[in-house]
Amino acid sequence: MAAAPKGILIIFTDFPLDEDDAVDEWYTREHVKSRVIVDGFQWGKRYEAILGSPRYAAVYGTDDVSVLASQDYLDAGGNPDQAERENVPKFYNTRRTICSVTASAGEGEGGVVGFLALSPEAGRQEDLRAWITHVALPRLVNQHGVVSAYLWETNAEALAAGSRGFVPTTTGAIDWLIAWEGTRPEDLQAARAALLKESVIRAQGTGSELNYGLYRLLFRLAH
Repeated sequence: MAAAPKGILIIFTDFPLDEDDAVDEWYTREHVKSRVIVDGFQWGKRYEAILGSPRYAAVYGTDDVSVLASQDYLDAGGNPDQAERENVPKFYNTRRTICSVTASAGEGEGGVVGFLALSPEAGRQEDLRAWITHVALPRLVNQHGVVSAYLWETNAEALAAGSRGFVPTTTGAIDWLIAWEGTRPEDLQAARAALLKESVIRAQGTGSELNYGLYRLLFRLAH
């Protein structure tokens, strides 16, 4: 069994409504593969929102964050084919980041994932990280239908190095993400309601941002 990913590339984005079918098909058939074939990538996944926005999310797991600043990865983005040159500039409401996986619990992959974006308060990072690692994630995976949970923290150095040539304008930074996977939307909703209430999260040291989305898996491609 391959080691779990230590690096994560995640992109939230929308496509123009009048071109959604065409861009969506290209993304699944071609774009994910163009990244997943890069050495050090383990898999790529596409999701569609059940709750929240933007409509789409793409998540890629890599051996570590250095893969996302490697020359092979930069070459993949820096030498686009005609279809990529036409489609990537159509992305909008785009939020993209490169993360280190700093904590995890459970095992397996689910068909539904919840994302909670948060920004730690200055000076509270260690307290918040410890609570997520030792309390929130273990409790999440003990909830009915939740199989795995993660803390992904933006790696500023890797993000800067791995963003050269990225076309869409990112509409907002992402600091940390709690992600939890499971089998049914209602189970992930219930887990969030039980364990990740806004009042609880803020008491642990979260700052101004607290954005939640629930997404269903559309497609997964392994390296």
